[in-house]
Amino acid sequence: SDLHALAVTPDNATAHMVLGIGLHTEGQYARALAEYRAAAALDPSGRNIYYNMGLLFQARQKWQDAADQYETIFRLTPGNDPKFAAILYGAHFGLAEVLPHLGRTREAAAHLRDALRIYPDTVESLNNLAWVLASSNDPEIRNGTEAVRLAKRACELTKHQVTLFLGTLAAAYAEAGRFEEAVATAQKACALAAKSKDQ
Repeated sequence: SDLHALAVTPDNATAHMVLGIGLHTEGQYARALAEYRAAAALDPSGRNIYYNMGLLFQARQKWQDAADQYETIFRLTPGNDPKFAAILYGAHFGLAEVLPHLGRTREAAAHLRDALRIYPDTVESLNNLAWVLASSNDPEIRNGTEAVRLAKRACELTKHQVTLFLGTLAAAYAEAGRFEEAVATAQKACALAAKSKDQ
């Protein structure tokens, strides 16, 4: 067990991190954070440790603390080393979710673009960037044409079966001035939502 591993090798950063994940999953945030910090003290370059701390702070709505953890991953990984693609993607996606709470929506959009450069067909990143481009309060961020392209791709990859993604596509069509398609897509989203409630 993880506790056995800690008892046998108390200086094992991985054991601390795994125990932290277990505690985090159980909602024991303070104890989880203590384990993550112990892991980071033992392995200051452990990107997964900072990622998990970022998720923990994000779950607690401690936006700046979460951003600091994700940004640490970039400091540890100069030059986008492909060997760290998954953790870099996670950090970009995490920052994209956290930064709008800090009033940094433009940076959030940039991190979604970076996430899509790593994994171009991740539906969550396609959808989230499309939503930002279709609905941002900042006119310099909004781009209906690009939003439509991204939202269409997310819908294609999910065979038009995800209500949320259809809603984003409808918003993208509206931002692009394609109102008939916006209405038709919104109606499809409503029908899909009603169908899924019946099942």
